[in-house]
Amino acid sequence: METMKLVFEKSNFAWYLRAKVEDMLIEARQQLEARPVAASRMAIGGVDPLGLRQINFDLMDQVLPDLNNVARHVRPYIVMAWAWRRVRTIVKSTRIKGAEDEQMRDFVDRLEAIYAWSQFLHMPQSDLPGRQAIQELMTAPKYHFGGARWVARRDMRRESTGIISPLNYGPSLRTLGWLFPVESGVGVFRPDPDLDPVLDEFEDAIRTELTHDAFNKFGPVTVSREDAARWGKLWALDGVTEGEREGAFARLGGARASSVRRKGIALVVAAHKDLAEAAPTADALRTRMADLPASWREAALRPEISTQWRELQVRQLFRLTLEGLFHWTVGTLMKGPMTTQTLKGMATHGALHWRGDRVDGFFGTDPCNSPSGAPCDEDFSFRNFIVAFEGLVGMHGTITPAEMQQFSDFA
Repeated sequence: METMKLVFEKSNFAWYLRAKVEDMLIEARQQLEARPVAASRMAIGGVDPLGLRQINFDLMDQVLPDLNNVARHVRPYIVMAWAWRRVRTIVKSTRIKGAEDEQMRDFVDRLEAIYAWSQFLHMPQSDLPGRQAIQELMTAPKYHFGGARWVARRDMRRESTGIISPLNYGPSLRTLGWLFPVESGVGVFRPDPDLDPVLDEFEDAIRTELTHDAFNKFGPVTVSREDAARWGKLWALDGVTEGEREGAFARLGGARASSVRRKGIALVVAAHKDLAEAAPTADALRTRMADLPASWREAALRPEISTQWRELQVRQLFRLTLEGLFHWTVGTLMKGPMTTQTLKGMATHGALHWRGDRVDGFFGTDPCNSPSGAPCDEDFSFRNFIVAFEGLVGMHGTITPAEMQQFSDFA
């Protein structure tokens, strides 16, 4: 697809996509024969109503499984693995008997939040997830990790904005083999023992700070902004050691990786070699990975898995194009995105519908829809929705005016 020109810009919720049809036709003519593809299952949902994103995820799993576009740094994996090892250290050193699963999880959540806080203080432009969610801490002189406010913040980070959330590093911490679940616990993990030398090296770098309660006890603690800023330099996001890199690669594309992911990483390496550039751009690498054999300098070195990668890129382009078309259709040809109102008592709400356009309709025109300035009648506006039974719900015919009045009285 190297001749394809794609401009994709998200600005003020508008997407602009442009592709030369002639280039697409040339690309299609280069294909030697039709190739059947496996039937796809469409998962209907509010975020992905057509199942297009899920198709791409499934295709991605055929080349580089267990990865996403957020988990792109090594150090967060190290910090989270060390945090769970630190749990074991505390339990052993303090001889805590019957430590609850939630206590241990809370400790790890606390270290995760402190790490993110410290990195945003140390490197304000850090691309760790959850910057907005932690903004309150950026100017506070200290933060108390305890009580209802902390629990609310902690629970939010667990599910969405935190490093260990399902949207960020959470899944790959397990699927890449950094952490293993503890059978006797719920949501409790232990790091891979093979990581001990790497975690020892990491701990040595912050050893002078380990006397702080934040690293030594379960339950509420208070951390000052000064503490967090100081720690940010010691375990900086870009301070990855050679041992950490080796441990990460072993799980990404080395001996500890799945066979599929090893092939996917081998494709990246082969594309890098074929480009013969000291520092090729990510776009150049992705393009060469998807190129037909004729575009490779040494076609014999093109891994077979390149075909699956190429299919993924075509489907991704198709998804972006189709979503852009839908957005243009809704935003330009229609009145805009449709929303629904909350189901609640309608008394005193006046004109209903998000545009207030049921002030006139089946039962006539509400007096408020005139220069008289009369207040809108919510009962009148609601009854004008009678047309929706046929036009929206698909009912053959509609209900009677008396039945609609009953419905209005109920609402």
